[in-house]
Amino acid sequence: MVSSMAAKSKLPQFRNNNLKFSKAVRDNPELQAVVLLLQSRKSCPPGTYKPDSSPGGISTCISCPDENHTSPPGSTSIEDCTCQEGYRAAGQTCEVVHCPELKPPENGYFVQNVCNNYFNAACGIRCKAGFDLVGSSIRLCQPNGQWSGSEATCRVRTCPQLWAPENGHINCSTADISYKTECFVTCNEGYKLEGNAKLTCQGTSQWDSKEPKCVDIEAPQIQCPDNIETETLEHQNTANISWQVPIAEDNSGDEVSVHVTPTFIPPYLLPIGEVAITYRAVDKSGNEASCTFSVKVIDAEPPVIDRCRSPPPIQAVENEYPATWEEPQFSDNSGAPLTITRSHEPGDLFPKGETTVQYIALDPSGNNRTCEIHIVIKGSPCEISFEPVNGNFTCTSDEVGVNCTLHCAEGYSFSEGSSENYYCAYEDGVWKPPYSPEWPDCSLNRFANHGFKSFEMLYKATRCDDNSLLNGFSDAFQSALGKMVPSFCNDVDDIDCRLEDQTQKHCLEYNYDYENGFAIGPAGWGAANQLDYSYDDFFDTVQEEGLSKHLSAFAKAAPTRVKRHKKLNVPMTDHKIKLIFNITASVPLPDERNDTLELENQKRLLKTLETITNRLNRTLNKEPMYSFQFASELIVADSNSLETEKAFLFCRPGSVLKGRMCVNCPLGTYYSLEHHACESCWTGSYQDEEGQLECKSCPSGSYTEYLHSRSISECK
Repeated sequence: MVSSMAAKSKLPQFRNNNLKFSKAVRDNPELQAVVLLLQSRKSCPPGTYKPDSSPGGISTCISCPDENHTSPPGSTSIEDCTCQEGYRAAGQTCEVVHCPELKPPENGYFVQNVCNNYFNAACGIRCKAGFDLVGSSIRLCQPNGQWSGSEATCRVRTCPQLWAPENGHINCSTADISYKTECFVTCNEGYKLEGNAKLTCQGTSQWDSKEPKCVDIEAPQIQCPDNIETETLEHQNTANISWQVPIAEDNSGDEVSVHVTPTFIPPYLLPIGEVAITYRAVDKSGNEASCTFSVKVIDAEPPVIDRCRSPPPIQAVENEYPATWEEPQFSDNSGAPLTITRSHEPGDLFPKGETTVQYIALDPSGNNRTCEIHIVIKGSPCEISFEPVNGNFTCTSDEVGVNCTLHCAEGYSFSEGSSENYYCAYEDGVWKPPYSPEWPDCSLNRFANHGFKSFEMLYKATRCDDNSLLNGFSDAFQSALGKMVPSFCNDVDDIDCRLEDQTQKHCLEYNYDYENGFAIGPAGWGAANQLDYSYDDFFDTVQEEGLSKHLSAFAKAAPTRVKRHKKLNVPMTDHKIKLIFNITASVPLPDERNDTLELENQKRLLKTLETITNRLNRTLNKEPMYSFQFASELIVADSNSLETEKAFLFCRPGSVLKGRMCVNCPLGTYYSLEHHACESCWTGSYQDEEGQLECKSCPSGSYTEYLHSRSISECK
């Protein structure tokens, strides 16, 4: 053990016989023991030497040149002096070994902020908050001039990854979410941040607060339809209301709950009145919005009157007479009570003449209906209570009764079927014909300014019992002649001639076996072969009889033919096509009535129609009217077969022909296109204008008491 210790350090030198220990010996009690032992043995301690030739004991040992030298015990030469561990020789001295200078790592520091770099120096390394030490926390400067351990670095601490909240955004100061990283959270429009908007990564690798959320604060969007205003269904106190149910939308895109108050689902029957309908939308975050629209059901239907009838005239001697009548009945679609006012009550006294009793029914919506009852108190049994429109009565009386004649004012006439003479006997006070609302009125008359002329023409054909051939030929004839007829009246500037679109066609078979030569064709000799002309009903009695005879002659009188004897190899039959057509002419009426001019125009009109025959005959006997080719069939005009009757006047619908005059259908009537006559308006309708083709309907819920109503006031 002593020899091993001597190998590591030299014994101290003794000077002036006083033993002094080197620093290494002083610090090591074991070495001190060795030194004392060697001293006792008289050998030089470590750190000293004595040449062998040198006399004396231990006190003569020579110290090595540097206190950091050491030598083996009993060293005899200075060469035995070597530098201790951690030192290196520098000539005769020892220098301490230095390690490379250490610098604290980035974001780190030395303990006590001190780090020496000489042998045996220790450096403690620490990291700042938010960083973790990677490597050795203590490093020693080793004898070889190298630091112990591994290089230390400070690795920054990171926090858990943050994600943008739903319906929001996040923006961080660094991408690695390291210590002191700051993240800022924002929310989309319509959302509010719940929590801190700023989060900082702490040194504990945790965020300084919880992750925030974006909370929906925006109410849903909902829009109601426009306000609705409508009338009740006819005769009902409700209206069937439809509307578009609002659809709510939310900024979240999630489904929105929608509720309606009152709980109406369209279409819905709503009563008279106004109701507010509210739709409320609630999103998943509890935000809500609402909209409201109103539905107003209006009762625009007036009350209905039943039994609004005037009593018959009352004959009385007194100046005033208590009259009674059946009171009208009222009802309303609303079903609500009606307010009824009346101007008189049954049993009231009424003066002679006519008094109007008025009933007014008012419903809760302000609609009203009026019933007028006419009370007539007559002093004489044969008073005339009727005043004709555009006319007057001329009456004479004797001891037994009254005779009256109805006259029309100048420029006015009766339409057909009107009676002009009336008689009332005092004995019974009854007029003959009896009084009725249909007693006639006088209506405007004007000279007829339309006329027509009928024609028949034969065309030869090999055969004509083919309907397609007949129709094709008739259409071609109509088209060709229709273009030429207007030119027939060119020499008269104001008269317009037309071919009517009613050309009739018939196939006639000429049979040599018949005495008169003609057999009955496919259409027969009945009404189908007569002139079917819509204006015949307009002629007066004389004209109708004359026209009937003429038309009958046209349809029934076949040409007188001599019976031909049969010949061998000769066809026994021929076919001919008979066409019946009408040409009309019109002359305009002057803007203002002028009977002299209108009569002159009428005469010119009839004369023009009479002169058309010669022009028509020349036209039909030359091309393009002379022949028509249909496939293999050639149809050729039968020269000199054109036959005609005299021209006649007619009136346009709305008026009837009386002599030479067209008389408008009077008030209370309409012109029937079916019967070609003026007919009375039915109950529930009226006509307050002359010359109309239909009557006007009473307002809904009202009707007329009698036929032939002349005014809307008669609708009760």
